[in-house]
Amino acid sequence: MGTNGDIPTLIVLVLGDSSVGKTSFVHTVCHDQPLSSPPPVTVGCHIEIKLYERRDRHQNPNLFFIEFHDVGGSVQHKNSRSSMFYDDFNGIILVSDLTSRPSYDNLKEWLDEVIRYRSQQKLPTEFTSEALKNFDIPLLLVHTKFEESKATSLLNNSKSPNNINNHSFSSSSLLPNYNRKSVLANLLNCDEIFIDCYSKKQFSNDTPNVAKLNSFFEKIYTLDTRTGYSVLEMIKALEKASGKAIPYKECLRRPGNFAIVYADLSLAFKELGWTAQRDLDEIYKGL
Repeated sequence: MGTNGDIPTLIVLVLGDSSVGKTSFVHTVCHDQPLSSPPPVTVGCHIEIKLYERRDRHQNPNLFFIEFHDVGGSVQHKNSRSSMFYDDFNGIILVSDLTSRPSYDNLKEWLDEVIRYRSQQKLPTEFTSEALKNFDIPLLLVHTKFEESKATSLLNNSKSPNNINNHSFSSSSLLPNYNRKSVLANLLNCDEIFIDCYSKKQFSNDTPNVAKLNSFFEKIYTLDTRTGYSVLEMIKALEKASGKAIPYKECLRRPGNFAIVYADLSLAFKELGWTAQRDLDEIYKGL
C-alpha cells in the first residue's frame, strides 16, 4: 500500500488478452463514462487512478485511491512483464471478451503466470484450486461485449463441462453466462460482471455490476495483507469480541512518531508462500 498525501493508494492489476476491452473498462470505471472510440493497443502498462469512497463512511480512512495497472496483453511481452508489474499489487481483475472464447480460456494462464512469479514455488502443471491455496488476493472477473454476445453464442458452442466437481479447468469448460456463475468464477470463489464497455448504463447506480465492483474495492482494502489497523480499531474490535468495554484515553501523537506504519509481508509470501489471512474480528475470536 502506498500513500498520496494522507490518502492510501491501492494497486489493482487488470489482466487479459490483447483487445479484450481492458482499457475501455478501466476508463469507464475511473471517469464514469465510456470511451467514444476504441483505444490504441496498450504497450507495457497503462495507468488510471480512481478516488474511491468507502461504503461505510465512518471507516478510517473512508477514502483511498485505486491505481489500475492495465497490463498490455501482447504475447511478445510475456517474459518481461512479470518482473515489471507483478511485484506490488493488492487485487486482480481478469478480463475476457465474450465474443472470443480463447480470451476466457486464457484467464487461468494469466493468473497462473502471476502466482508462479509471486510464489517462486514449483506448482502443478494443471491449474487447480491447489495453486490458489496460499494466494489470498481479491479477484474479480469481467466479461466484455455483453450486448454483442448476450453471453449465449459462446455457451452454445462450448462442450460439456469436465470434472466440475473437482474444480478442474480446461478449454472444454462452460463459458460465462449471465444467468449462472462460470466454472472459473466458482474455482476462484469470486464475483464476475458482464459489461458493454461503450454503454454507460452498465455502471449506473444500484445495478449488480456496481454492487460487485464496490464489493471488490472493499475487499482489496480490508483483505490486503499489508493493511494496518489503528490502536482504536483494535480496541473496538476487542470490545466487540469480548462484550466488555475497554477504558482508554485519546492523546496527541508523541513528537517524532510516524502517523502511519505498515508491515510489508510480500517477501514472506515470495519466499515462504505465506500470507496473513485473518482480520481483527477473526483474530480476536480465538482469544
